[in-house]
Amino acid sequence: MEDKLLKHESKGQSWVLLIGRLCIAFYFIWSGYSKIVGWDTVLEYKESLNIPHLAEILHASVGIELIGGLLIALGIFTRPVAGILIIYMILTTLLFNRFWTFSEQEQFLQTVLFMKQLTIIGCLEILRTAGAGRLKAWS
Repeated sequence: MEDKLLKHESKGQSWVLLIGRLCIAFYFIWSGYSKIVGWDTVLEYKESLNIPHLAEILHASVGIELIGGLLIALGIFTRPVAGILIIYMILTTLLFNRFWTFSEQEQFLQTVLFMKQLTIIGCLEILRTAGAGRLKAWS
């Protein structure tokens, strides 16, 4: 399927796909890295949400974000990785961005974060459909 899409891909489209891929990858790599360097703070905040097995979930999150982000950046297994990240984003959005459960004061920020997550899911869906493009580490 990717070959049919790439057959008509212009040089400009290749660069746009690369830039978009790198932006999405940077988000996930930064998110995974920030969880590592701020582990205690992240764990303390997330514990307030009363989610069981939180440390295990956060370990898995770091792995998914770092590995997924790296693979997206390199254009390796882009479609399946984007699909996995879509599922991951849906689950984490529903677990951690439940804006409807927050106080009125916190609800605005949580709603904005929820909408940001939906936007990233949409970007991943476009990437899953379009693939990596021609500019990638693995042909």
